[in-house]
Amino acid sequence: MAAPDACSVRVHEGNMRSMNEDQVMSLHELLKRKLERARSQVSRGLDPFQAGNMGFLIQETGAYVNVSLTKVTVTGLSNFTIRDVATNNAAMRASVLMIMPRLEIHCAYRIKGYINGDGDREPQVVEDSGQFEAVLGRAAMSWFARVLHVDKDDLLVAQTGLRTHVDEITKRFPHSTRGKGAQQTRPEDQEVLDVIGSSIVDHVRQMVEDRLNGVITKAVSQKPSEVQDMLESMVVPTPHSEVPRTFSPHGHRISKRQVPCNNGTELDDYVDYLFRFATRLIRAMEPIQGPNFTIYIEEHLQVFLYDVQARNVYTLSRRKPAYVICKNGDVTVGLVIRLETIMATAKYRVLTDHRHLLYNGDADIKLSGSVIWIQISQLANGNNRLDVVRVWNMGRAQVLLKGLGNLTSAISMLLTSILNHDPWNVIPVAEAQAITFGREMLANITVPIFSLV
Repeated sequence: MAAPDACSVRVHEGNMRSMNEDQVMSLHELLKRKLERARSQVSRGLDPFQAGNMGFLIQETGAYVNVSLTKVTVTGLSNFTIRDVATNNAAMRASVLMIMPRLEIHCAYRIKGYINGDGDREPQVVEDSGQFEAVLGRAAMSWFARVLHVDKDDLLVAQTGLRTHVDEITKRFPHSTRGKGAQQTRPEDQEVLDVIGSSIVDHVRQMVEDRLNGVITKAVSQKPSEVQDMLESMVVPTPHSEVPRTFSPHGHRISKRQVPCNNGTELDDYVDYLFRFATRLIRAMEPIQGPNFTIYIEEHLQVFLYDVQARNVYTLSRRKPAYVICKNGDVTVGLVIRLETIMATAKYRVLTDHRHLLYNGDADIKLSGSVIWIQISQLANGNNRLDVVRVWNMGRAQVLLKGLGNLTSAISMLLTSILNHDPWNVIPVAEAQAITFGREMLANITVPIFSLV
């Protein structure tokens, strides 16, 4: 079998929607190379990351604590490996998953506030200062973007972002000193310290994500910033421009909505009834095109999954009570749904050193127990709008590569383990795919959606 040279296939000039599988695979390798080049910039400017000073307020039931941080330092950001790359041609989305074995946060803190009494516990004034340390074990960072244009080895990206997922966090307050004053006490309660420590980690994480996203975006996109800003402003979603609109048949008489405007059993019954219509519509639209993936099993071994066709997407059910918001004639319904079992077919290529094709064939993919939050609005003028699609839990994945017996079985097991242990890169692209599919489904509905039943 002649092995195509993956690196010799130049990335198609234009946009992702017109790419074939060879060009998509080359785009995956281009993104990986650019992220690896960004490592040197991260090492020079962000490792260690000197965040300086910051402050925030913790407000919870019965607690009010002001937190001031100084000398905030984060180390380990440049020590990452790229686990996989995922793209969605229809939505022109791409994401890259980076695994960081160990991130450390060090800072000096000062807290001041109060905690109300609860039961036998007396109210207390909280005032303390000292050192804080946190170790984030095996942090997974997923950088994602919309790829506006591809020109040979240059990319123009917009709507970039970065999400962090951490398996384990160890927090310590090694040098805590009691504040001075008669009514000032050191917070001995471990629950209080845990809340403060988690808040520190969360605020530092957001700051790191913003800075790291900026560095990666600059390294990936080589176009002038003015052009990028202009194009990005044209595609940034807004409540009234990004989502598709559907109108009543003649644009004048809109059917009266039937959805209840109060949360409760009546709303849940209505949503369940609406699901019956959605199930028939989704089933008629199957198979549904899925995203492409390049998964890096070892440094020199990659598996490229493409031409993914998903079925059984209609096996959805409401998992939690729905909620409704009625305001100024607009009706918004949100709910959490569960997809029981999604079956998909795909094609795969196993390559070594990014260029040598070892073997290829067909693959079966099974995804069980996915949990998704969606929110849909019907505006006062009858337009339908898909507001939110968020994957809360990707579920359990199983990949089966067909072909060479024990060899493909072993790689299938590795792929299954990787996707189940680090699903964070699949999620942003899956959300983009779901939004694209949802808009296509809404485009087939030419009447206000909450007037269907």
